[in-house]
Amino acid sequence: MDRVYSLTKNDLTGVGGPMGTDSVRTEWREYFTSIQFAKEVAEEDHQKGDARENIRWKKDGNGLYSGDLQSHDYYIAPVVITK
Repeated sequence: MDRVYSLTKNDLTGVGGPMGTDSVRTEWREYFTSIQFAKEVAEEDHQKGDARENIRWKKDGNGLYSGDLQSHDYYIAPVVITK
């Protein structure tokens, strides 16, 4: 069994409207063989905007969550591949 991690970036610009109209859209998802590399890619993408701070990762179930970063968030989750 090999371990792979997915990094997902979500667009949160649709959150905060009138009740029942909120939406979250997945911008992209990439796969990595290490959590550290996934974190580095998320940090690099986050810094492309006007970010002033590094991402403060939080444990969320089996994965890691960036928390709300204003217009987007990141989630790293393990993916199990069986042969």
